[in-house]
Amino acid sequence: MSVRIEKPALSLRELLARLAGLEQRIPGAPPAPLAYTGDGTTKTFACKTGYQPGVVWKDGVMQRQGPGDAYVVSFDGATHRVVFAVAPAAAARVDILQWRV
Repeated sequence: MSVRIEKPALSLRELLARLAGLEQRIPGAPPAPLAYTGDGTTKTFACKTGYQPGVVWKDGVMQRQGPGDAYVVSFDGATHRVVFAVAPAAAARVDILQWRV
């Protein structure tokens, strides 16, 4: 018996972003991923200036945006920020796929 394992053509994150209707919007400007590590107290994670969050994952699970959900997005005129309702646990991975504004 032989087993053959192949690398998938798309990563799960790329597929989820496409399913969420967040495919590349600006030609030549690919999304920029950000990765943070939770500390159990920090609830706010900033995007790079000129970018806005598209899809957010916490420990590999896609999070829902909106009041009463996992997070909301704030904007101070220069920087977009992802603000979680509950701070990610210590050592929890927070991934943000951000798009150029």
